[in-house]
Amino acid sequence: MFTHLIIIFFFTIGIMFIVQPLIESPGAMPQPVIDIDELKRKKQILYRQIKELETDFSVGKLSQDDYQESRDILKRNVSDIIQQIRHTSS
Repeated sequence: MFTHLIIIFFFTIGIMFIVQPLIESPGAMPQPVIDIDELKRKKQILYRQIKELETDFSVGKLSQDDYQESRDILKRNVSDIIQQIRHTSS
């Protein structure tokens, strides 16, 4: 009888650990820590990639369409990073 109670107890505890994350409110989730230095490094890397892209285009390694598409993507990424930096700084 006592062993059955212990088994039920541990089973219940196990189920609680499994179910708890499913019933917690989303506000209880920890917010990711945004490192401004890491964002600035990413921004510099993206700027370098844009420069390399412009160099590749100027020597004829890329077509106009490929250049424009890649440049637009990189510029959007830089814009997103800058917005994250501004949001984090304020």
